[in-house]
Amino acid sequence: MRLSDRRACAAAFLVPLAARALPEVLSWPYPIGFDTLMYAGYAVSGILQETPIPLLFKKTSLLYLVYTLLHEALGDPLLPAKILGPLLTAAVGYAVYKLARRTGFEPGTALLASLLATTYFVALRISWEMYRQMLATVFLLAILCLEAAPQLRGGRMLQALLAFLTAWAHEFITVILLAHKGLRALSKKGLQWVVEEALTALPAALLFLYQVYDPQKSTLQIPLLHVEALTHLHLLLYITGFLAYLYAPLSPLLLAGLEQLGKPPMRDWTLTCLVLAYLPALNPQGADVLWFRWAILLNYPV
Repeated sequence: MRLSDRRACAAAFLVPLAARALPEVLSWPYPIGFDTLMYAGYAVSGILQETPIPLLFKKTSLLYLVYTLLHEALGDPLLPAKILGPLLTAAVGYAVYKLARRTGFEPGTALLASLLATTYFVALRISWEMYRQMLATVFLLAILCLEAAPQLRGGRMLQALLAFLTAWAHEFITVILLAHKGLRALSKKGLQWVVEEALTALPAALLFLYQVYDPQKSTLQIPLLHVEALTHLHLLLYITGFLAYLYAPLSPLLLAGLEQLGKPPMRDWTLTCLVLAYLPALNPQGADVLWFRWAILLNYPV
């Protein structure tokens, strides 16, 4: 029996929701992960309520704001973490399904992509505590869905709004978004199309620059780390081994989907993550502190 779009769409939301909710039930009333306690700390301290509005946008604080509002509504500092984990995981699953359908996949194949993106062990690692990243990922996937439906009225305005929210939610996802939009603009023929594409990313670009710019030093503040290694080759092999550990189990599916992986936007997403994941091997003196996060973010296009 052929799986209907309606049932597959429901499963793309409900299966990740159930998979992520199970450990929350088993660990009740305590949350899972390390960052979740930090979210609770922000909510209880009331820091955001005392922060001037311009400074709210200086950091990727959207998730903290959502968490604080839930804390105020529920009266419990830990309950929002128990709720947000499953809901964000389900939202990612739903967004992946919608994107897969927009790009021409059948309901069954789109559902498989959704389940892999949310229940594979790398995805579950993300869902334990990387709530900011998941929130921004939902926004980015929504933008990609809108790109796949250019005939939608007001689509570009909505893309610009979602781009701003992406930049407010998570810096890594913002870099992926800006890289994709830049490559997409360069591929356009005609100045009008290039400008229109660039304008959808402008809110995210401006907010990102505002976040990383230090007015006191008049420089862009990007956290870098000196990586100790014997040789560049040592780092190259270390990073490659880490990627193999993460995604070697998916090798058959990767080979089957190489054609899709070579198409934008998955190509842009993959290239951005690979370049930044391997950056320590190229420049150990100035590597991203959280370079391994770029490897983890390959979970979605892969």
